[in-house]
Amino acid sequence: MKRYLLTSMFVLALIVTAGCTGDFVVKSETKNLSLPLTGIQNVFTNVTFRFYVMKKVALSPESVTVKASSWAFTARSDTPVTFQIKISSEDISDTTDYLMVFDTTGLSRFIPSYLLQPFLSGLQQLGYSFRLPSEVNRAPVLVQGNVQGVVTDSLQGSSNLNSTLEASINKGEMWVIVTVTAQSNYFPPITSPTYMHMDRLTGHIEVEMDMSFLNPLIYMTF
Repeated sequence: MKRYLLTSMFVLALIVTAGCTGDFVVKSETKNLSLPLTGIQNVFTNVTFRFYVMKKVALSPESVTVKASSWAFTARSDTPVTFQIKISSEDISDTTDYLMVFDTTGLSRFIPSYLLQPFLSGLQQLGYSFRLPSEVNRAPVLVQGNVQGVVTDSLQGSSNLNSTLEASINKGEMWVIVTVTAQSNYFPPITSPTYMHMDRLTGHIEVEMDMSFLNPLIYMTF
């Protein structure tokens, strides 16, 4: 989890248009990223234990307009999993740059309180939170999918995602939110590996920027 999306973005090409603005494409690429298993869903009862892993990522603040984005990934897992990566430009936490929240929604309907409460109390003593910030529900999805074996997929960024990317770049920070959930007939699964491996996650972001103070061709790092 030490390497996250958009930790390294560089300009592929920059073409200055007539006037004071320039259009260019930013490429974001992460390779060999291991995402831990953070959730388990029981196939018989549909009960899900899910942790949300959130981390703040620092960016170099820029004044840009994000016009469009496209994303592609290649992922693999021996254990059938569903995964989701979301981003937010909002401040999910004011006290820490890393947050792990256990979503207890619906568990009390299936698990007796005398079993659930000691379990939750033990997690709380370890520093886990049980309040899922509302910003997580508002955060747009960057990429998501089902993985069994090797899967390659691509998608176009939604307008909500592009707006969030724009706000994050202009602000100079973003929150990355990750969940990886496996289905199992029991808790916990014994299969291996207990994580999903992302061989490649690539984004191409079309950006417009005020170029009145820059050279016609530049390279930069966010």
